[in-house]
Amino acid sequence: MTPGSTPKVSICICTYQRPGWLSHCLESLRPSYSSGHRPEIIVVDNDPAASAADVVRAFSLDGEIQVRYVHEPARNISTARNTALREASAEWIAFIDDDEFASPGWLGNLIATAERHDAAVALGPVVPAYGANVPAWVTRGAFFERRRHLTGTIVGWHDARTGNALFRKSLVASMTAPFSESFGLTGGEDSEFFRRLEQQGKKMVWCDEAIVYEHVPAERATTGWMLRRSFRTRQTWTRVTLASSAGGGVGRLASIAALAAARLVISVPMALLLAPISPSKSFRELRTLANRAGKLAALLGHSYEEY
Repeated sequence: MTPGSTPKVSICICTYQRPGWLSHCLESLRPSYSSGHRPEIIVVDNDPAASAADVVRAFSLDGEIQVRYVHEPARNISTARNTALREASAEWIAFIDDDEFASPGWLGNLIATAERHDAAVALGPVVPAYGANVPAWVTRGAFFERRRHLTGTIVGWHDARTGNALFRKSLVASMTAPFSESFGLTGGEDSEFFRRLEQQGKKMVWCDEAIVYEHVPAERATTGWMLRRSFRTRQTWTRVTLASSAGGGVGRLASIAALAAARLVISVPMALLLAPISPSKSFRELRTLANRAGKLAALLGHSYEEY
């Protein structure tokens, strides 16, 4: 990018106490920079201790890629994302998480797909990158796999996450706080954001070639961590659903509660019956228990704070 010119894409990374993974993420963006896109890169550090400052400084020392570092000490992932958007100057905004790293063609594929399909948003797959000590039953069970689609498929908010997303900055130009700070400690702020875009009729398409990889270390590949994540994700799903204009009402509340309770009744005996036959299938039922419990907890007003 020549001095004084406006970049086409602003790549935004929000980070919190993950200096090693952040360094890996930044290194993975070098192909995007050298391929001709030459984006600006913005790192928003949500750690009060500013633990990412040295990582960004070291990465920028070679002079090839300048990364803008912004310290946002208020502990809230939505605040960090909104800060990144305020700092971004490009036509397109790309988000990638600090515990992820991009495939070489990631950014180019996202841009090409969005422009080819005249879409406001392009989304890509997040593929697990398992650590060396992750148990085999976890990888075989594909518990960290997410569904994928053919490139060009129109998708909705259920498939949208800021771990791999590109959207036009014009979508947020008139928004004071695009990411709701009420989700800033629980997660789900990206789901709520894309849900609103979907309700506004914004076109979102899938780009299956725009792959990013998410670190899955052994400490995440545990039953406790995965059950907590299932509980949290379904809790935020329920909050997002109810927060939308179409999600309110006593009937909707009753429907979510009834379906969640019914699935709980089924999953308890299924988990017990499957345990001696197929531990993997038994654990799937336990995850179902956790996410349905998350739904019911959200209906009762409980919020699990992950951040």
